[in-house]
Amino acid sequence: AIPLKEARLFGGTIAMKLPVGFLDVSDFRELPDTQECWAHAETDQSFIVEILAHEDEVNDAESAVFYFNDIAACNDSHEQSVVAGPTDCSELMRHLLASGPSTDVPVGTPSCWVLQGRQHVAKFKEAEHNVVEVHVAVLRLPNVDSDVVVHYNQPLA
Repeated sequence: AIPLKEARLFGGTIAMKLPVGFLDVSDFRELPDTQECWAHAETDQSFIVEILAHEDEVNDAESAVFYFNDIAACNDSHEQSVVAGPTDCSELMRHLLASGPSTDVPVGTPSCWVLQGRQHVAKFKEAEHNVVEVHVAVLRLPNVDSDVVVHYNQPLA
């Protein structure tokens, strides 16, 4: 089993488990208040959580592709493709939310979509493009005008 450590996000509002070795990027550079980023120095893997404004014009089934393409644009991806998905995980997410602690925030009925893709990106503006596997999960919470986007980036070559 991979040893895990607890990571506190957004001032401790959210907690999650990450493999030991992932470092909080905000300790090294400034990040937007809506983003948490953890990176592994040895493997170049990264785990990013963003709380964004709900994209009303994007339907739920297309939300993971929408954010995957947005991430590709932010990464200046030379080429990108969806390998698997998008897959609807809404029922599982509703079950997980119902089994967690109660909240006074009326989140309504969320939807959740995941996909796996590949992007060809240059690290630090290098000439050579690296193949990065990108796993994207989108938790859509229209009642609180939010989309929570989680992406795990794993360099392949």
